[in-house]
Amino acid sequence: MKRYSHVKCIEDVIEDDIVVFKKGEIYKITGFDYRSLVYYVEPEYDEDGTLPDEFVIMALDRRFMFIIL
Repeated sequence: MKRYSHVKCIEDVIEDDIVVFKKGEIYKITGFDYRSLVYYVEPEYDEDGTLPDEFVIMALDRRFMFIIL
């Protein structure tokens, strides 16, 4: 299994009317859980502080392309 370092967002990811990940942007992967096959990713900068420090992305999520930088 490859050890990806970043994800590229393929389409905007919106939660609670807030754009968490923007299309075309690259985000750093902060961790990986081998048991559940999920990646932990830092979200877009949030001025209001309403977003958590990291989000969980499934390994098969088609909204993201996993890359090695």
